[in-house]
Amino acid sequence: MKIYGGFQKMKNLMHRLITKLKVIWKIFHSYWNRNFGDTYKGLAICSVLFSSIGMAGAVLMYFTPLSIEISYLIGIVVTIVVFGVLFLGAKILFGNRRKGIIYWCLPFVLFYEIAIEATQGNGSEANFFLAVITIVMLDLFGRSLWAIIKLRRQTITLFITLVITTIGLVSVGTLLTGEGFEDRYIENFLTMKEEKTLEDNQNVADEAFVDAIAQGEVEVASLEYGVGDSFDLQSNTYNLSLFAQRDSSLSGWVMDKYFDYDLKNAPITGKVWYPTTEKDCPVLFIVHGNHNYTTDSYLGYDYLGKYLASNGYVVVSVNENSCNQLGNENDGRAILLLENIKQVLKYNKDKTNPLYQKIDEENIAIAGHSRGGECVSTAYLFNGYDVYPDNGNIKFNYNFSIKSIIAIAPTADQYMPAQHEVSISDVNYLLIHGTNGYGK
Repeated sequence: MKIYGGFQKMKNLMHRLITKLKVIWKIFHSYWNRNFGDTYKGLAICSVLFSSIGMAGAVLMYFTPLSIEISYLIGIVVTIVVFGVLFLGAKILFGNRRKGIIYWCLPFVLFYEIAIEATQGNGSEANFFLAVITIVMLDLFGRSLWAIIKLRRQTITLFITLVITTIGLVSVGTLLTGEGFEDRYIENFLTMKEEKTLEDNQNVADEAFVDAIAQGEVEVASLEYGVGDSFDLQSNTYNLSLFAQRDSSLSGWVMDKYFDYDLKNAPITGKVWYPTTEKDCPVLFIVHGNHNYTTDSYLGYDYLGKYLASNGYVVVSVNENSCNQLGNENDGRAILLLENIKQVLKYNKDKTNPLYQKIDEENIAIAGHSRGGECVSTAYLFNGYDVYPDNGNIKFNYNFSIKSIIAIAPTADQYMPAQHEVSISDVNYLLIHGTNGYGK
């Protein structure tokens, strides 16, 4: 009997709870209808406009030669086509119900992809929740605007909702399309009073600087290596998928189509500047940072390659665009650098190659900027390891004679071997970084 009585009490409690929830739902439903009833078209218009802008931004990002006007025209056409396909699929699956899901779906995907691009592949979970919150604001913004302007409703709820969602959407747009909120570091730096310097000392410094950056007297040549007929020297591919992965969403699909290869077949490619008349030169391998993967970032070191080569160095700018705009890939960057070193040293041993005996293999330096600045330390660590620290089944056999590391404004701890910070020793290490300090 006690057990029966206990079940009966539980049943009565659940019944009262369900009854209260029904009452709350009726109150909410009535409140929603008074304010947001029949505002479906407001959501639809905002969804189409937002999607068109997002599509236009994507077109402009991947096809930079196009004008803004043409990009928006293409964005509108693509948006209409995509919505048409989604409506057809929804009609087959749900009949004429749940159209609101469609107006949520496309803007959410686009916003999430824009957020991923803006954060350079980092913070996927944060971007997901930001996308959800933004689409909720977009929904309520469109509904409240439609209710006020079209349906002539004037309630405190609608006005408050419109103000809050407008502020929220403008804030998110500012973060993703601009440089973020106001940052006066540069302005303050440029307006600082310069310290007075003795004129003679200034002249000496200027002359020394001019002499230091002058081109050398050695004749310089350059070539590019990679996979395909467009390269001067042929190289190989490497399976980077063990160390880096592309997103399985739209951005990953776009990357696969753009590159025409997946990370299992990442090409080993770069550009070499070298003295034409010199042999056994010290060599510098340099790695760019995380930029838009549609830009050939490695070509940006052309000025440095020419300058150093004219002074008797071989310079190799490593193309790591296949790692750009990914997350948790810094170990992959390091591996790709080491594979490029291996490839170039093969050229150095090949009697038929223009790089034959150009390099002193006992004097190798590696340098990098931003994520590349972090990856050079990781590469030096891997260079002395027999196995990958996060998977003992992956064997290493590099052991190059790396004598110096140059890290230019490096990131830190994007990759941590076996959850420990990268720790290196017995190597020359030059760190070049910025500062937010102010002088007087």
